[in-house]
Amino acid sequence: MRDKLINVKNCLVTCLIITMFSGIAYAGPNSSATCGLDMNFSTTDIEADIAASAGDIITVAVVAGGVSNLDTYQAELVYDTTVLEFIEGYEEVPMSGIRNLLKTNRGTTLGFQAVEKEPGTVNIANTLTGTDTSEAPEGSGILAIIKFRVLEDDPGKISLANVHFVDSSQAQDIIRNTAGGNVN
Repeated sequence: MRDKLINVKNCLVTCLIITMFSGIAYAGPNSSATCGLDMNFSTTDIEADIAASAGDIITVAVVAGGVSNLDTYQAELVYDTTVLEFIEGYEEVPMSGIRNLLKTNRGTTLGFQAVEKEPGTVNIANTLTGTDTSEAPEGSGILAIIKFRVLEDDPGKISLANVHFVDSSQAQDIIRNTAGGNVN
């Protein structure tokens, strides 16, 4: 009898340890997704560089790649305020045929935000209403369109930070595979 109790105890301890560590090793469905900047989204390629002079307005696309069941995203664009000035952000530009990735499967978004959190950092975020997995997109597409005014002829850089993707079951992934852009 004592041996059976020890075996049951060992089994329970093993199950507890496996349960504790399974959450640590879990990677959500978007752990290998990407997020990058397309400095010239009017072309078919994703371009990391754009030539611009002081006074020019540049329009940058934030592009997600390889997403699965994407429901919500959040990211920060970080830039040098001596070279660039944030003007505004858009969820999409339908007149130009640019649709937001979240709306690919006829999803409705709650409300796109592009807010200058502090000088040199713009926070963007958007989410689908509800948790219908049939509306959550797969694949790649534009998450946001951001406009900047070029202030100096000096080279500038825009990078992505704190990028998070959340799926319809609320599994959150920190996106580490990001690509910024350069203003030359």
